[in-house]
Amino acid sequence: MMGRDIWDILPLFEKKPPKPKIRLVCPWCGSSAIYFKDAQVFCRRNGQYRLTIALKCEGCAHTAFFGVHITEDEYYKLREAWGTDRIDYTDVGHVCINLLGR
Repeated sequence: MMGRDIWDILPLFEKKPPKPKIRLVCPWCGSSAIYFKDAQVFCRRNGQYRLTIALKCEGCAHTAFFGVHITEDEYYKLREAWGTDRIDYTDVGHVCINLLGR
């Protein structure tokens, strides 16, 4: 599924930030101080389920978004775990995702 080669989304089911499978670096300033901003799940009209992960560079404030394909089951489990369709850094803490380990 698209996006799974970059992201381990299992921590999201415990209201923790996702873990990158690769080291992420800001394309603008080169900083590796990349912080989790938020994650949101949604269903497209054609029945496809998605997770959007937003990150923010501490060095230059560049914000990036990653789209991850998820299953219908994952969509409903994440909504149930979160109690809504979105979590953000206030739910999980101010976390540099490159320090989460791979």
